[in-house]
Parts: sequence; structure tokens; C-alpha cells
Amino acid sequence: VWLNLGGAYFALGRYDLAQENFEKSVSLDKSFALGYSNIGLVYLMKLVEDKRPAVAEEALGYFDKAIALEPRLAVSWNGRASVELTMGRAGQAVRDYARAIELDPDLLDAYINITIALRGQGRTAEALKYIDACRDRMYPRLAARDREEVDRIRAEIKALKDGG
Repeated sequence: VWLNLGGAYFALGRYDLAQENFEKSVSLDKSFALGYSNIGLVYLMKLVEDKRPAVAEEALGYFDKAIALEPRLAVSWNGRASVELTMGRAGQAVRDYARAIELDPDLLDAYINITIALRGQGRTAEALKYIDACRDRMYPRLAARDREEVDRIRAEIKALKDGG
């Protein structure tokens, strides 16, 4: 119940209320990895607004706790990577995004995020490989908005790769 309520508040952008409910979920079960991962997501959203290293460390701490409890929880690896990327540690982010994809080959966010991270490093051939793998694997099942996003990112990467 608390996880679902936290998720609803998160979707509404009410991060403090989301965090409060996610914290209730882990207070009931100290081994609830997804609850810790979701608290990490709240801190990731705070990090996007406030790039202070202390906020990044809070987020990483929650993602690391979730990964320690459930090493195969792909969303935690994806979240951890997003913190790393936001803090300018693209190499570590790419490794963690790749791990998320390995664990859950249908995690759209991980494909998009690794593509963006690789593009930022000038690794356009690798970025194109990931966005094409995403298209090959998931495209027919994606919502129209997600297909448009994949197509837009692919066109940008292709233009960079082709020198345009």
C-alpha cells in the first residue's frame, strides 16, 4: 500500500510525500529493495534540481542499499547510473546502465539513458548500437510517445555519427 501511494505521489511530482510513503514501506520490511530504490529515485529528482554532492550521495546510498538487497533489480542499477551521469561520472554510468539492460532487456529507460551517456562521451557508434537494439527488441510494443522519443534520439545519434 505505501509503495503504491508513494508511486502515485511521485507521479504527481509530490516528492516529499512520495518519500514519506516509500520510507513507510521500508520501515515495515527492512529488506524491501524496491522501497529503497524508490527513495533513491526521490533523491535523484532532488539532485536534478540541486546538484549538491550530498544529495547525490544520499541517492547513491539508497540505490546501493537496494542493489545489496536485490542485486538483480535493474531499476536500481538504472537509477544509480543516472546519479553517476548527473554528477559527471559517465564511465561508471555507462557500466551501470549496461548492467541494468543485462538484467532487464526490456527496460526502456536504461536504453535511452545509456544512449545519451554514450553520445555525451562522443561514442556515437556505441550509442547507435544501443538505440537500435532497443528498437529491434521493443519498438512494436512501445507507446507512440516512446516510439517518437526513440526515433528522435536515433536520428540525433545518426546525424552525429554521419557528421551532420
